[in-house]
Amino acid sequence: MPLQPKYPSFSTLFREIKTLFIKDFILDLHHLFSFWGCLLYVGCIIFIHYLGIELAELSHNTAHWNIQFWLCIVLMALFLVPKYFSLDKPKLFYLYTLTPPEVYFFSRTFYLSTILSIIAICCYLIFILLFFNPLSGKFFGIFLLLVLLGNNFFSTCFCLICFMAFRSGYGYFLFSILAIPLSLPIIALLFKTSLYLIHGILHTTLFCILVSCNVIFYCIAFILFPYLWKT
Repeated sequence: MPLQPKYPSFSTLFREIKTLFIKDFILDLHHLFSFWGCLLYVGCIIFIHYLGIELAELSHNTAHWNIQFWLCIVLMALFLVPKYFSLDKPKLFYLYTLTPPEVYFFSRTFYLSTILSIIAICCYLIFILLFFNPLSGKFFGIFLLLVLLGNNFFSTCFCLICFMAFRSGYGYFLFSILAIPLSLPIIALLFKTSLYLIHGILHTTLFCILVSCNVIFYCIAFILFPYLWKT
């Protein structure tokens, strides 16, 4: 077993995370069909929701709009995260010789969070096109921050669970069992916080709870992931 690289300084850590982030971006540029496939997947889900909402005559129900939007984001995260980890599984031994586990994990979560946020913005635009825009202009930036925090949690949580599932040999089966129950409290928190924003109320306590959950999960991943990496 080759020696694990020594833990780098903060500047080196940031540089290595940026390098791996750019590496993933360049690889995805050569496989754009994957990204467009994700958008097609989201578009089909939204269109199914559109048909159901129109039939139920709920096209101007803000609570229904809010639930459908976040369900699309969660389904997209569940679809996207395992794809990246299943593709990288044969490369783990090689990456083990190049970079510390923390660098690999945080670069991957930052990248997936960015991809999910781009898709979420596209999803929001499609929702506006097919339904309506429930947000006032002054709350759009706060809603965007909420989307970033939610996607950051989903990428961190699902990446850690996915790595555990694939390393154990059970893959998608174990991932599907663990991912949804662990994310249910955050999903409920996102539902409630965004519904407050839609009605023009900024609930700072819920925002603080969401930020705290992100920090706690980063700490858990920072402690647990190196042990999973070595097994």
